[in-house]
Amino acid sequence: MMIPEEMNRPPLARDRVRFVGDIVAAVVAETRAQAVDAAEQVLVDYDPLPAVADAEAALAEDAPILFPEHGSNAALTLRAHEDDTVFDGADVIVSGRFRNQRLAGVPMEGNGIVAVPGEPQGGITLWVPTQGPHAVRDALAPAIGLGAALVRVVAPAVGGGFGPKAAVYVEYMIAAKAALDLGRPVKWTETRSENMVAMVQGRGQVQEMELGLKRDGTIVGLRGNIVSDGGAYPILGAVMMFMTRTMSSGVYRIPKIVIGGRAAATNTTPTAAYRGAGRPEAASLIERIIDLGAAELGLDPVEIRRRNFIPPDEFPFTTAGGATYDVGEYEKALDAALDAAGYDALRAEQAERRGRGDTKLMGIGVSCYVEITAPGIFKEFGALEVATDGGVTVRVGTSATGRGTRPRSQCWSVISSGCRWSRCAWCSPTPLRCRPGRARWARAHCRSEAPRSSRRGRWSWRRAGSSRRISWRRASRMSLSATAASTWRESPRARCRGPTSRLRPATTSDAPPAWNRVSPTSTTGIRAPPRSRSAHTSPSSRSTPRPGPSR
Repeated sequence: MMIPEEMNRPPLARDRVRFVGDIVAAVVAETRAQAVDAAEQVLVDYDPLPAVADAEAALAEDAPILFPEHGSNAALTLRAHEDDTVFDGADVIVSGRFRNQRLAGVPMEGNGIVAVPGEPQGGITLWVPTQGPHAVRDALAPAIGLGAALVRVVAPAVGGGFGPKAAVYVEYMIAAKAALDLGRPVKWTETRSENMVAMVQGRGQVQEMELGLKRDGTIVGLRGNIVSDGGAYPILGAVMMFMTRTMSSGVYRIPKIVIGGRAAATNTTPTAAYRGAGRPEAASLIERIIDLGAAELGLDPVEIRRRNFIPPDEFPFTTAGGATYDVGEYEKALDAALDAAGYDALRAEQAERRGRGDTKLMGIGVSCYVEITAPGIFKEFGALEVATDGGVTVRVGTSATGRGTRPRSQCWSVISSGCRWSRCAWCSPTPLRCRPGRARWARAHCRSEAPRSSRRGRWSWRRAGSSRRISWRRASRMSLSATAASTWRESPRARCRGPTSRLRPATTSDAPPAWNRVSPTSTTGIRAPPRSRSAHTSPSSRSTPRPGPSR
């Protein structure tokens, strides 16, 4: 990690606390009520210290220092290459200061953990509602003094992810260590008020930008600076400005981009990934500065965008921010949106209201967006396997966190294999309705992030399916005589939107017995699968993946 080692967070605060959610003591008890009563008996004598809650103020020379051993509040620097020609040829330069305010993730369910010592032998099993079980294992194993092969992390239903649950929390380390020391299972669940101050938050950027344009609206260059709020213990949130710079070009052809920045430590909750992780911040800055340019030049916001779209015939296209786009028809997409919204009629109504002096005016916003969905930071896994009865098993390295991963994956698995929807079982670390004995456990080091998972998984399935498509289709034809009890179809609540012209609708003859009437021990019907994913990677698990307990 690029963050200074001095800014690493200890499980329990030492010498000083740096934000409201810092932990100074941990209490273990038989019941939650006992633990709460005991925690209230812990008295801490605090000596107030100067605090700084604003990132820009934290970078000032006279700002109070959070980590005296580091010597400054600067956690990370995004260096910009010098280019004095960035605005050469510009007739107009517009500038703007934009704030992407800090926000809380607020998942439906907060953080928690159940730590069970002794499983595997001499190790520990951790049940954590996390988006990244492998990251939890790799971070906790050395912290609690065990090898990675002795730490098994199981992610059950996540309860809402969106990025904050991809972080590794010190509460996990405390619970795991307590379980090992006591030789007993330990459970911790945070309250909603604790979640609001302790779970990592998102955004927290201040952007100062300049855009150079010609009189006809053509963009010649973009220059700016970003100040990022990393919180009390800077982690991934401090790094997000790198992604913001990469995506700062948006969907536009901008010849030159020069953006630098700094991330600061502040006396606030740490920030990390949240809903796009640096990329929505980029969309915000480029769309807002383009609107300022349109106003300065007297152009319609739609027209200035049309004049700067990357033309379809220039793909693949590498932007000045360093991103490579494979394909795009941005004007076509914009036209469809304008037509659906009735843009011309809205502009006419807006002008009428202004003309007659209405007290209720109408604002119209225009924005275009593109995002890196598979940046190659994490590994992905995808495979297709055909059975002798014509069924297809899809294995992927991600699982659903409530954002549509399941129906998208089911849809693409059917399209990739050419198999009937009713004959395709989709397996992930959280298997979904797999036939008995056919569940597979993906062992990829990955996180569950819906856009990235959907995009990369889609192509891995296509690659896996292309080499044996004919044999799979043949197997599907052979399976027409299969009994209804050996087939299954999708849940009505898990139907997929999108291209389904190649999918044959399931019929009653394809349907298995009702889900709630199938015996869990049946060898022919559908078995209720375990809904957990495992990050256990002991030598034995590499050859025989080990599923978690059933729910």
